[in-house]
Order: sequence, then C-alpha cells, then structure tokens
Amino acid sequence: MGGVLDGAATAGVVGPAGWAAVLGTVLLAVALGYAAGRRRGYRDGYRLGRAEAPLELRAQALTRGVCPVCDHVAAEAFGCGGERPDVPAPAGGNQPSRASSGGNEGA
Repeated sequence: MGGVLDGAATAGVVGPAGWAAVLGTVLLAVALGYAAGRRRGYRDGYRLGRAEAPLELRAQALTRGVCPVCDHVAAEAFGCGGERPDVPAPAGGNQPSRASSGGNEGA
C-alpha cells in the first residue's frame, strides 16, 4: 500500500538542513523588517523634531518672557523697560532709557 508519506516520494522540508533553511529565511525576513522599520522611525522622528522645535522654543519664550536662545528679555514681559527683576541694573546709571519716546538721545 503505497501512500503519500512513503520515503523518497515525500516533497517539502526533509531533515535538519531543511529546517535550518526555513529558520534562516524567517530570521532574515525579521532582520530586514526590523532594519527597514528602524530606518523609517529615525526618519519620521527627525522630521517630527524639526517641525516641533520652533513651536517648543516659541512656547518657552512666551511662558518665560525670555528668549531661550539668546536670553533677550521681552520689554512687555515685566513692564519695567526690559530689565529682568532678578538681574541688578548695570553700574553707571546715565545710560539712555529704552522706554523713551524717540528723539535725539545721547547727542
């Protein structure tokens, strides 16, 4: 009684070499998928960071009243002509005011 499962007549994976080939193929497919996903994730993350950074810097500037890049103080932030309350005024005292109404200062 010859059947489909007789010795040499079987088709498909035979022995440890066949299983190793299948396992190798599966591992290769997983590694390629991981590499492609990681590359795409870095690219998407970089794009997201470039889009979000200016918004984050502006939010910090509006919240603190100070530029996070150059530490310039906004004049309206403290209502005192732009000086920060925690920083002492410069020595000398005879410097022109920033809040003056134009004209010929320093002449």
